[in-house]
Amino acid sequence: MPPKTNRPRLPKSRRYHWYAVFLFIMGTLFPPLAVAARFGIGKDFWLNLLLTICGYIPGHVHNFYIQNVRNNKTHQRTPKWALRYGLVDGSTIKRHEQRSQWAGRYNDRNPDSGYDHQTLEDGQVGPSRTPTHGSADNPPGDGLWRADDESYYSAEREGSLQTPESGGRWRYPGKFNDPVPEAGDATSRKKKKKDRWARTEDAYTASPGQKKRKKPKKRSTLGDAADVNSTYPDRTESTAEPEFPEEAAGTGYRGGKEGNTQPVSHPDGAAAMVSAFKAFALLLGTASATCANAQVSVDFQVAEPPPVPSNAQTCTVMIFDPPTNCDQPGSWAAVTLNFTVTSNGTQYDRLGIFTFQNTEIWRTSTPEPTYGGIIWTYIKDVTRYVPLFAKPGTFILELDNVVDIQLNGQYATTLYATFYAASEEYPTAGQSNLIVPISTMLNNTAGEASVPLAFSLNVTLPRNTVEIFAELYGSGNGVEEFWYYNTADEYLGDLPAGTTYGGGPFREMRLLVDGQVAGVAFPYAVIFTGGINPSVWRPITSYGALDLPTYFLDLTPFAPTFADGLPHNVTLDVASAEANHTLNQNWYVSGLLQVVTDPSGRPTTGGITCYDVQPYAVTETSASIGGTDVNITVRAQRSLYIEAVVISGSGQENHVVFQQDLNFINTQYYLDNATTQNVAQVSSGSVSSLHNGVSSVVDSFEYPLYINLSYLEITNTSQTFYTTFDHSYNRQVIPAPFILGSKIAERQQTAGYFTVTTTSNAGNGTSNNTFAYINAKGNTYNRQVDTAYDVIIYDQQSGSLATGSLPPSIPNTAYAQNVPAPRLPGNKQIVG
Repeated sequence: MPPKTNRPRLPKSRRYHWYAVFLFIMGTLFPPLAVAARFGIGKDFWLNLLLTICGYIPGHVHNFYIQNVRNNKTHQRTPKWALRYGLVDGSTIKRHEQRSQWAGRYNDRNPDSGYDHQTLEDGQVGPSRTPTHGSADNPPGDGLWRADDESYYSAEREGSLQTPESGGRWRYPGKFNDPVPEAGDATSRKKKKKDRWARTEDAYTASPGQKKRKKPKKRSTLGDAADVNSTYPDRTESTAEPEFPEEAAGTGYRGGKEGNTQPVSHPDGAAAMVSAFKAFALLLGTASATCANAQVSVDFQVAEPPPVPSNAQTCTVMIFDPPTNCDQPGSWAAVTLNFTVTSNGTQYDRLGIFTFQNTEIWRTSTPEPTYGGIIWTYIKDVTRYVPLFAKPGTFILELDNVVDIQLNGQYATTLYATFYAASEEYPTAGQSNLIVPISTMLNNTAGEASVPLAFSLNVTLPRNTVEIFAELYGSGNGVEEFWYYNTADEYLGDLPAGTTYGGGPFREMRLLVDGQVAGVAFPYAVIFTGGINPSVWRPITSYGALDLPTYFLDLTPFAPTFADGLPHNVTLDVASAEANHTLNQNWYVSGLLQVVTDPSGRPTTGGITCYDVQPYAVTETSASIGGTDVNITVRAQRSLYIEAVVISGSGQENHVVFQQDLNFINTQYYLDNATTQNVAQVSSGSVSSLHNGVSSVVDSFEYPLYINLSYLEITNTSQTFYTTFDHSYNRQVIPAPFILGSKIAERQQTAGYFTVTTTSNAGNGTSNNTFAYINAKGNTYNRQVDTAYDVIIYDQQSGSLATGSLPPSIPNTAYAQNVPAPRLPGNKQIVG
């Protein structure tokens, strides 16, 4: 008797499946016919007819864009006759009419941008959206978030999960009690055939007797010893799931026909559509290659230009000895690094690390090259490292690469530094007296350390040290590249083999001084250009891929400890939410200490007066398992409070208070035997330091991440999948009193297909990027840029830092070429 399988029943072919095949054939023969058959005689038809008359290829590209990429699931773009006769899938339109709970998902958590209501600089464009709250609720300069928004992450809100100002929406307070749904949701819902998202919702809310199968588990840890029951009330499961945002193309993650989501195995009509996509991708790639003549693609990361003096004397050097014709060494107003790289062929993305004087000063990665070649330039502001550049030293760029028959792409790099002389208008940049590296100190390679296991270094500081500010570098590699997709060990066996790795999705970078936790960081999830779907990261990389974020801590409470003149152990490690806090291989970590000394030269005295820090974050893991769906949620919360008195040799007393309040939630949805893999994750928190009541270090952040990965077709020789990403980086940071502070609000939404076969790989994607920057000096930069099929289709910038030069819109030829297979969670491979 053959074994039973959990393969879902194939849905019936719908009329719109066959109509889609008809549209594809018409589009191949004469694009205007396909446009008229889908959208009627209107502006789309006349525009396509004009483009086709100008040339067959433009009409073809326009037809493919409006048929397959543009969001057509609206009444405006769907003729009534097409819906009446079932020629177009109208389930999304109907669903949007019945419920709009996904609309404005991002604004639910971020009611107002920190840039609303602020005075605009010359040439700066105001926000294009309407804030959800009036200006009275969010006065100018009130930060990225309002006070009542921050209160959702405080202990005082523990007993008040739903308030009038919350609007009945889901909230996740600092103590992570279960959110409360809108009143009436549970009783007003009509009985109907449910899709897989509704089944997931039922898995959370159904009683034990109603579930087909359920394995509720919960585990909480608080360092090595804690009263867990005093932190969390007794419960066995979460009662709700976080909401997902709208996809970039305008369709919800639920997708498919209402009550009958299409599974991974397609009927004949749907299979024909997948085959049509493959054929058209190759056709479009060939046409693009012909038109572009294999032009080099310009890749870039959306980021602010360095805020450097506009009319200062500059000196540019390629050998990193301090220049003498741009003021005295160390007295510059600014320093930048200009890094330009070219490559062509087939190659994976590679991690790059810059170190100077054994100190890491920049961590980057390479976009994946194409057959026609790519080039990118990134200008990095390294002004905060001026003390290092004031004297000669060893400069190392570690960019490891493997070249063989299949991976033949090589990287040609150019690097130079620009020094800006100080003037009355642009004085010498603020700086520390000393920078001390936390690295392997090898001086012949980059100084990053691989963890686990923890990396430790003995550090000796001057006895007159009065302030210490730490900066941490860290990134996941190998099995830890997609750490946000890793599943808690206790539920790994409930997923199909090879779905993902264990170790859970929570990561906490820790810095310890003599075994005591001095500060932590919840890292931002950087997605490298070869990650999951490479086609959506061309030509715009994901945020942070070319300049990985770093994390700032105030170690001043430990200044009296270091002032004894003896070596003290400084440790860097990364912890998980697992019972033993271990993780997979590996993370690359390093750091540095910005040290301020007292001019008297006499030893610093004082000590820590209050130390309220647990060794590890408070974590909780729970899951709901039913049928072919597995949903796992991991929560974490970290509070740290250190108070100290630091007395300098000059007799000045500094009362220091350093505290951190950080929160994390990650929910993974593995649906239909993991053929759909969704992640909803939010890291947020605040880091603050007061020196005699004055802010010294500030770091308020929120990093929402929503990913949908759906496998459309899986065979022994190929797999086709569709992805959407909604990724944001919202951060207000002051690294140290002498380092320029800034606010950044960045959001990137992408969508795309990718097909992997045993002989070649191809894909396409779209990307929408919105970026806003302002710093403490009033410099501003705003940019909105959209791409489709590796071509920039919209690009606008404004603000005082805006320049007139933008990357050119050059088609990429990667569609028809063999690019490396994407790296997927769990290192999923094709079965050949």
